[in-house]
Amino acid sequence: MGDMTIATKTVHESAACLLSYDRFGRLVSRSALARETGTTVSVRELFKRLPVRHREFQKNAKAQVSATLRLIQAYAVAQPEVRFSVVSEKLRGPGGGRTTLMATSGTARNWTQAAAAVLGDAALSGALPLAATMEGWEVEGLISPPFGGRRSRDAQLFFVNRRPVDPPKRIAKLINDTYHQYNSRAWPLVILAFTAPQGLVDVNVTPDKKTVFLHHEAGSGSSLWCPLGSSF
Repeated sequence: MGDMTIATKTVHESAACLLSYDRFGRLVSRSALARETGTTVSVRELFKRLPVRHREFQKNAKAQVSATLRLIQAYAVAQPEVRFSVVSEKLRGPGGGRTTLMATSGTARNWTQAAAAVLGDAALSGALPLAATMEGWEVEGLISPPFGGRRSRDAQLFFVNRRPVDPPKRIAKLINDTYHQYNSRAWPLVILAFTAPQGLVDVNVTPDKKTVFLHHEAGSGSSLWCPLGSSF
C-alpha cells in the first residue's frame, strides 16, 4: 500500500542498515548508512496506487493522523523504556514545515511516568491507583477521581501483557458505569494493565490483534468492583 524503508542500528553494530520494501512487502534493496543507534520506519506514498482509497485518506487526513497518534501514544505508555518521536511534516502551502506531535525520552522508570509524559501531568493529577489479583491475572492501573474526568473517552488505555488492546467490553462498562454513579457528566481517565500467562488471553481475533478475549473476564470484573468502590 506504500513504499517503506527501515533504517536500524544496534549498539553492537558499527554501521546502520537501510532496508527498502515495495508495496507488496518484498525486500528490494539493502544498504549501509550512518545513523545513531535506533530504528526509523518510514512509509511514503501511502495508498497512492489505490486512487479511491487515496482520495478518502487525503479527505480525512486529520482524523487519520489523530488515530495514528493515539495508537503510538498507547505504545509509548506500554513501553516506557523506548523513546518515541512523532513528527508531522507539511511539504507545501502555508504553515509548511515539521511539527513535533509527541516525544518521549525513553527514560521513564515505569508506565505511570510514561503516561504522564504522554498525556501530561495535569491529566494524571489526582489519579487514583487500582490493583487486583484474580484467577491468574494481575491488574494495576489508574483512574480519575470522581471530581476529575474528561469530556470524552480519549484517555482510556488498556494493555494486556504490555500490548495496547481495545477496551474489554465488560470491564470497560463496569469502570464507566461505576464512575458515572459519582460523575455523570464526564468520562474517567483509565489506564489499566493486565498481566497473565499467554494461555489466558487470545489475541488472534482480528488481524490487528487489538481485539482480545480474556479468559475469566467476568471474574476479573467482579474482582475489580471492590478496588473501584474503595477508590471512590
